[in-house]
Amino acid sequence: MKQILFAAAFLAMPLGMMQPASAEKLACDELLEVVDALDAIADALDAGADVDAGDDEMLLDLTVILEDIANAEGDSSLIGASNAMNEAWVNNDRDAFINASDRIANTLENLRIRDCE
Repeated sequence: MKQILFAAAFLAMPLGMMQPASAEKLACDELLEVVDALDAIADALDAGADVDAGDDEMLLDLTVILEDIANAEGDSSLIGASNAMNEAWVNNDRDAFINASDRIANTLENLRIRDCE
């Protein structure tokens, strides 16, 4: 069940974001969707969701997508958090991955508030 919730949270990512190297800033509604998806993924991981090989590959894809978003946004906090997420994935460090996910979500939410409200 936890694995299903984890997969569902990942699939909540905007479909357009599933293609790495899009290198465009996110629209306001996309920022909100990514924040919500990251929160759901972090919550699932924090609750101890099992991560199988397929999920692990999706998490790697997620780090690449978020790195592209960070570079497109040109925000140093976002770039640092995406680098931390990638490092956490490489080190298989669940807690660091969750922390980086939270940092990214908070930064994206601040960008959304700044640019969209």
